[in-house]
Amino acid sequence: MKACRSVFISMHRNEFGMQRLCQVLGVHRSAYYKWLAGTQARASQQADEAQMLAEIGAEHAASGGTYAVPRIHAQLRGQGRGALKRELVTCLRTGRGADRLHAARSRTQPLPGRLPDRPA
Repeated sequence: MKACRSVFISMHRNEFGMQRLCQVLGVHRSAYYKWLAGTQARASQQADEAQMLAEIGAEHAASGGTYAVPRIHAQLRGQGRGALKRELVTCLRTGRGADRLHAARSRTQPLPGRLPDRPA
């Protein structure tokens, strides 16, 4: 079920009645109640992500802006904050207004004596 329908039902259920709104919008009442039950969990998850973004910003600022996802992940795990790396990346991608850190990319350089031939 789309969340915008559930939000609309929540806003107007006292005025029109929940059963009628669900019928008009084509939403099962059980789906609405399931969405309603998950609002606290979603709010808690957003609060956790906001806290993690604050910690990430603090680590990034403390490093002088040089630490990226792998090092910040190691720092957070060292402090006992068991964040998964993909959770960290997702948090950074969805964080609004936060500095977006990129995962470190491997930089390859040719070995000495093995430089590619350049056309003359």
